[in-house]
Amino acid sequence: MGTAAAVDRDRAPEGLSTRETPEPPETPEPPETPETPQMSEMVKGLRLVRRQES
Repeated sequence: MGTAAAVDRDRAPEGLSTRETPEPPETPEPPETPETPQMSEMVKGLRLVRRQES
């Protein structure tokens, strides 16, 4: 029994080390919809600049 406890103690640090640094949950990529309004504004701005230049 004593030897088994010693083995468990040796294995415990390894288990804790893996638990201390858990892999981050896969975060789904943010939808592109929030970016589209900004892009559209940029395109509008470029179009306005082109209109002013012409």
